[in-house]
Amino acid sequence: MHTRRTAFVLSAGVALLSCAVATASPALADTPNRTVALAGASLEAASTAAAWGYNADGQSTVPTALQGESVVAVAAGPAHSLALTEDGRVFGWGSNSEGQVAIPEELAGTRVVKIATAAYHSLALTDDGRVYAWGAAWTGATAVPEEVASARVGAIAASSTHSMAVTGDGRVHTWGGAGPELDPPAVLDGEQVTAVATGSYHSLALTSDGRVIGWGNNADQRATPPAGLAGKTVVAIFAGSYHSLALTDDGSVYAWGWGGYGQTAIPTSITGQRVVAISAGGDHNLAITSDGRVHAWGDNAAGEGAVPAQLGTALVTAIAAGGAHNVIARR
Repeated sequence: MHTRRTAFVLSAGVALLSCAVATASPALADTPNRTVALAGASLEAASTAAAWGYNADGQSTVPTALQGESVVAVAAGPAHSLALTEDGRVFGWGSNSEGQVAIPEELAGTRVVKIATAAYHSLALTDDGRVYAWGAAWTGATAVPEEVASARVGAIAASSTHSMAVTGDGRVHTWGGAGPELDPPAVLDGEQVTAVATGSYHSLALTSDGRVIGWGNNADQRATPPAGLAGKTVVAIFAGSYHSLALTDDGSVYAWGWGGYGQTAIPTSITGQRVVAISAGGDHNLAITSDGRVHAWGDNAAGEGAVPAQLGTALVTAIAAGGAHNVIARR
């Protein structure tokens, strides 16, 4: 059973805030929260952070501290947001009820290359393959296990009460929380995993040859990749609350699982276009097409399933769909 969130009124409406920043660098489509190269876009252009949607905890209000910073990656949880700058620093804003936006002192002097958020905690991956976690300790999701702390990690993901990482040997590790989504299936044994994603109660893994393997709660088939992906090479994966997304090497988007708000119905605005990045939120999605335009669909109770007119012709270089808000980097 799926219960719709109570409709809410935004204290600041659908706000779109941005900061002037310096040069951003491109990255590959298979690192979906990083910037991506865009057709016809100058790589010398600046990327600024912007956000819109639900703002009760300030998660859609980009802080002034990001002024003058070049944003190359963003992440969004239900009530807080993170941004990663070109020089590898992390900024957080929104709810800090569990310390999830209080960037740990241990990150000072490191260079972060990937970030992830969940309801009550945050993750960062540094360029030397180390994982840092902060926020709610009661879930166990911030207690990085020794087999992860002592290894070189290549990918991370976070969900409400647990965390995931892929070590250099291609193995998937999970910690915190409790549930079937924490138990990678035996079919992953011997596979070289390159990326992971996790929703409320299900998890996904992407293998080095572009296949998606899912496990955990499989209601609405959210953990079962669709038949249409057979023979396709997937380069990016995301998991929403009860649905999943995949991006193939030909720029096509596939969605499956619960689609009560239209989040699994690929919009006509991206059909036939080459998509270069995707992100799944609670019950909505974002995508960037090769022309640098951002597209949104799914639940729109707080404006998260639509793109604000204020964006105009801005080129979008990074996206993150949160519970009911969005954070992007734009030029």
